[in-house]
Amino acid sequence: MSYRGITIYRILFILISVGLLITGYFYQHHIINLYKYTFFQAPYINRVFYTKRILIDPTSSNSNLYHNLINDPSYGDNRSGTANFNRPFKEQLTINYSMSGIRNYESFMNEYFDAFKIYKGITSDRVAKSLMRFIHLNWKKNSKFPKFSQDEVLREIETKPEKDRNPEDLIYRFVNYKCGCGTISETATTLLRELGFKTRLLRISKEKNKEIANHVFVEYYSVESEKWVMFDAMENIIPRRNGKLLSAFEFFQNPEDEEKYKKTNKLYRHATGSAGIWFQIKGPISTVFVLIL
Repeated sequence: MSYRGITIYRILFILISVGLLITGYFYQHHIINLYKYTFFQAPYINRVFYTKRILIDPTSSNSNLYHNLINDPSYGDNRSGTANFNRPFKEQLTINYSMSGIRNYESFMNEYFDAFKIYKGITSDRVAKSLMRFIHLNWKKNSKFPKFSQDEVLREIETKPEKDRNPEDLIYRFVNYKCGCGTISETATTLLRELGFKTRLLRISKEKNKEIANHVFVEYYSVESEKWVMFDAMENIIPRRNGKLLSAFEFFQNPEDEEKYKKTNKLYRHATGSAGIWFQIKGPISTVFVLIL
């Protein structure tokens, strides 16, 4: 009896071990992501350990979900972290800013409020387009003539745990340093939300079956069009087809049939070589929606 009990436990141990090894083999990328997020404060903008991976196919049985992801305002990503611009500028930041850096931040935010405060609560497509242009022009200027290069403040921003970082800190980075699509999209998200827009952060992955962020952009919910609309401030594009605004889920189905491409013959540079677009709901452990390209 005792011998049988030991044998059963051994068999269970072997089965569990084999199960864990198989799980680890197929989900090693996600386990690493969760480990790095938990212990090394890796940002979940580029990492996700999903509990459910839902593949979106416009032609399959889940086509209703595809349409809901485009049209339903409840499919935001519900990411936490809302800016509080009612505080004095210096109190908005959690970093050890420089005096010239805070002046640049104040100047940018004053320019933003001067241009857009009258539109707060007016979540129109025209306002969204103007804001995208505003962000794009400032990014272009900062890319050519950044106020600062690598310094202690930037290192603090980059190493600060995401949960302890204010959205305002990322705008400070956007204003003062040369930055990429992640910082641009976080800035766009914060400024859109300040005006009252619902937003979600989407990523482009160039690797099959890996939810990584090779490029990041935003979508806002258009009340006028009653749908989610792609908003890429880095590339200065809100795509249209036949006069209608497009969600990324629509645009990536046929990027060559987009109005800006037809006028300029310049294809959106992330439209080729990409394996999928995806977004998640609520943090690093979540449901992920993926459109395979």
